[in-house]
Amino acid sequence: MKNKSSAFKVFNQQNLNHINSGHYSYQSSKYKVSVIIPTYNRSHLVSNAINSVLNQAYKNVEIVLVDDGSTDDTLAVIQPFLQLNNFKYIFQENKGRSFARNQGLIHAEGEFILFLDSDDYLELDAIDALVKLSLEYPVINIFSGGYRLYQIKNGQYFEIYKRKFDIHLRNIFIEQIQMMILNMGNNMIRKSLIEASGGFNCSLEYAEDWELLLKICRFEKVVSTQKNILNIYRHDDNSSFFNIQESVTSVAHAMINKLKMEDSQDDGIRKAIIELEKRLVMAYNRKNNKYQAMIYFFHVLRKDRRNVLKDTFFIREIFYLLIPASLLIVARGVQLKLTSRRN
Repeated sequence: MKNKSSAFKVFNQQNLNHINSGHYSYQSSKYKVSVIIPTYNRSHLVSNAINSVLNQAYKNVEIVLVDDGSTDDTLAVIQPFLQLNNFKYIFQENKGRSFARNQGLIHAEGEFILFLDSDDYLELDAIDALVKLSLEYPVINIFSGGYRLYQIKNGQYFEIYKRKFDIHLRNIFIEQIQMMILNMGNNMIRKSLIEASGGFNCSLEYAEDWELLLKICRFEKVVSTQKNILNIYRHDDNSSFFNIQESVTSVAHAMINKLKMEDSQDDGIRKAIIELEKRLVMAYNRKNNKYQAMIYFFHVLRKDRRNVLKDTFFIREIFYLLIPASLLIVARGVQLKLTSRRN
């Protein structure tokens, strides 16, 4: 645990030195940005998330930390932050991160919201970059950037993979279904848009972020920078793989039913349904429910045979249908280890 903390401090200090040396410029503080951080028993990680916000080049920010009933020493760890004017601390009995995020939204005062998980951290010019986009495109409600997944081994920082997107004033609903361009922490969304969506679904333990972001980007255009915004920590406490797949199937089924009620003849809706069914193939495959995976595989094949046979995703999933889910998980773990590189 000590090694993890040391690695975080070294990495953050390197970024902070770049700011102090003048590499980053401070932007207009026109908009207040509220960063909502839900946390539960992550006293060894939460201060890193908090400091990544406090050290932002853009200064008109507030932190809304919602403690979801932690039983470790989280309160002792955050004690130094409680006196800060831009830091709000809310404690609630354990109700789950969706409820915690919704509570944070109630207390947030910013024009824009950024949701940050307590085991992740922001690049120190992240909000600065997103606010620049908002000033350039004042009628847009969603701004995003890249993110990377990393892990710490023996006190050393290793990057697993990085994703970046170049999006200019377009709707990304289909792409959000396919690859989750928007993630918790790599985007800044106008608060009024989140409120209009109804917030997070508290009945979902997992994939609640995917559901909310699908709803939010359905009728909106997005502007994205290729700059890395977010660093996602992969560790032993990450959400259960099989539970995530269960929630993904639930969200996908609900969205398909909603789209079918609207207009199943619309080309855009038809394509969205096909992509959601592709996600069902993947999720059922990884839940080891090969029968359901096969059903949705043939659904997609029937609807879009010409394109499906050119889709490397589907070629891969045909192969995965023959492999037990437990082996798929092991193979994925090995792949991540082989592709990770020291940073």
